[in-house]
Amino acid sequence: MARIRHATVALLMLVSALSASRAAAEEEPLRADLQARIDALRADDVDTRRKAVYELWQLERRSQFALPALAEAIRDPDEYVRTTAARVLALFDWMKVPAALHAVLPQLIEALDDERIEVRREAAGLLWRVGPTLAEVPEGLLPALERALASEDALLCSRAASVAVNLNVRAKSLAPLLGKRLDHEDPRVRQWMAQAIGATDPRGQLKALLRAFRDEDATVREAALAAVTGMAAPIPLTRADVPKGFVMAVEQALRDPVANVRRAAAGIFWSLMLREGVPSLTKVLLEDPDVTVRSAAALSLGGLGDPSALPALSACTLNQDPAIRGAVALAIGQLGPEGAAALPMLRRLTKDENMGVRASALRGLGYLGAFAAPARDAIVERLADSEIGVRMAATEALLGLIKAGAGDADLVPPLRSVLLDDDPNVRNYAAQVVRALGAPARPLIPVLIRQLEKSDGSQAATVQSLVWTLAGFGPAAADALPVLKTIQTEDRWRQMALVGATACIAPESAEGKAARAQLAGWLADPQRASAALMWLAELGPGAASAAPAMEALLDDRQLRLSAAQTLLQVVSPAPENALFVLLLELEARKNGLLSLTLGDGGRRLAPIAPRLLPYLAAPSPRVRQQVAEALGKLGNAAPPIIEALDGARKDVDATVRMAVAIALKRLSPPEK
Repeated sequence: MARIRHATVALLMLVSALSASRAAAEEEPLRADLQARIDALRADDVDTRRKAVYELWQLERRSQFALPALAEAIRDPDEYVRTTAARVLALFDWMKVPAALHAVLPQLIEALDDERIEVRREAAGLLWRVGPTLAEVPEGLLPALERALASEDALLCSRAASVAVNLNVRAKSLAPLLGKRLDHEDPRVRQWMAQAIGATDPRGQLKALLRAFRDEDATVREAALAAVTGMAAPIPLTRADVPKGFVMAVEQALRDPVANVRRAAAGIFWSLMLREGVPSLTKVLLEDPDVTVRSAAALSLGGLGDPSALPALSACTLNQDPAIRGAVALAIGQLGPEGAAALPMLRRLTKDENMGVRASALRGLGYLGAFAAPARDAIVERLADSEIGVRMAATEALLGLIKAGAGDADLVPPLRSVLLDDDPNVRNYAAQVVRALGAPARPLIPVLIRQLEKSDGSQAATVQSLVWTLAGFGPAAADALPVLKTIQTEDRWRQMALVGATACIAPESAEGKAARAQLAGWLADPQRASAALMWLAELGPGAASAAPAMEALLDDRQLRLSAAQTLLQVVSPAPENALFVLLLELEARKNGLLSLTLGDGGRRLAPIAPRLLPYLAAPSPRVRQQVAEALGKLGNAAPPIIEALDGARKDVDATVRMAVAIALKRLSPPEK
């Protein structure tokens, strides 16, 4: 058998080499042929140029070598040459051939200022086809787009706005002009302007969007409302930030004759965290004739986290439409500790006839975290559901409970079954749950090892998940080492996972020490440093020898946050420069998971807890939530900390109230 296997491998290598040689042999004549057509495309004779561009169009994406010449050809005097060249370039749309059009950006930007309107239109359309793939905004693009947006041509304006949508916040400087152009006579232009504002600077253009809420065209009204709800994350505004009449205009939009407009309006109160919208949203939830609008209202009520919405949400758990039952299940889970009053209803919905409702009810329980502990048996029961999506949701919910401290050894038997699930995605997620459960899950280590043996190293996601989970058990997973040694892979990330797991599982062995040294060495490799930091953090104090290399990364813009987080987990006392980086990032609200990772450092970091207290009053609810979680994990129960958390119990945001309640529970003295 071994000889047959070796012969097969040799044959495959030979076939691969012959294929590569054949491809190279075929490429040279094609390039020569393309060069001939490129030369013809620049000829004085129009018929020659027409023939050349037609032949390039026939070659489709094999004409990539000719892209620069084709970009020049969209400015050709002849309409046929221009339009055909544009059609060929359109074949290299970013979704089909990513980054292919990057090579011709200068020509396209220059064409945006061509004296002929048809050329400017083609250039703008092709720039849109570049998609959201640009790492940096090319020189001259924003000024050229500004001139295009100021044009009276409706098609050019719309296409220029579509490019701004792809550029996202990097085109923020265009937002004031986009706001002014919302008065264009063509509704298609107004629609695109609203979409572009949503992508670039919706907060800065709220007044302009407010005007568009009342636009005569329904598509424009919908786009303007969606521009607000499409923000990357809910942004709390002060009264001064909200223009006069804004709330009234949104409430009016909730009564719009077009359902799409009402649905977009329902999300605005959540996006801007405006709790005065709760009564209007409650009325929509109970009375609107459109199911999708009522579902959107339910989700917004949950996002606002106002406990006064609980009666209406609870009543809708009996609604005959599964979309509404599912939406209110998710919303109840987002209400914070107050949502626990509806546990009986969520428990009932976990057995709903509709799989989507069952999955939503389980996710709602997962959102409640430790407050869903009384319904844990209902979650465990769904681990055996006939539908994959429901089993996935049950696994996610169980993870939420465990992370909130509601996990114990009683979960081992059901987790054993789900680790053997027929679906690989369910198995992989189950491995994460096992890792979160920690020491009580040690009896499952043999199951994980057998699953790793079955994977045979060929299933990338499964191998990564199992290796990461086994590494979390440290030396207790020593029986996994022989299996790890058998896994052969060319994938860089799986190679790093195998090295990291070896360092975690056998830290005192020669292999473990060599693996730890290898991880430390990778800190100097920009392509491996991020993953190396993750594994060194997993090693904890055992990676302290790599601290100097980590401190050197505190000056690296891309890696300083990860380096600071890792230093706090491996070095005691916490280095002042690492703590400074973390607090600086927290001040800037650049990383929502910052304080959560900080809290994972363990109780040895407890002395730094008082320095986090001012951030319990941060403007961002995400920051307040993560700070509360960190305070609970750090374990410092000093009176000022307990007092500050007590004061945060009445936070306007449900997720913050939930995090505060869990933190206080963690810091409470154990019951006797």
